[in-house]
Amino acid sequence: MHPTLLLSRQTRAEADRWRTTTSAHLRQRARDYRLAAAVADCPREEVMFCDLAMMFDQLAYEFRRFENDCRRASVRNEQTSSRTSTSRSSWLARLISAGNRADGPQGAGRCK
Repeated sequence: MHPTLLLSRQTRAEADRWRTTTSAHLRQRARDYRLAAAVADCPREEVMFCDLAMMFDQLAYEFRRFENDCRRASVRNEQTSSRTSTSRSSWLARLISAGNRADGPQGAGRCK
């Protein structure tokens, strides 16, 4: 296999992995580091793993807030776009009905 093709596959796999990161993944990493701290042999490693667990807990918290903000913004945009499309369609309906009324039943107002 060509080396650049292999490299591009590895890069895509890494990109896919990062693309799917969620707050749940970060919380799992924090749990893993807490377990590592519990089974660590020396106190220095225990402190390091505890620090990493706290960092991933904080990242998970911030990332969860970000996810919720994005979800709220998405819902807000959907509501706004549905209101806009409704107002457009009602505006268009009013314009068409006003045009039909101006033409009269015989269509005397139309250009020929």
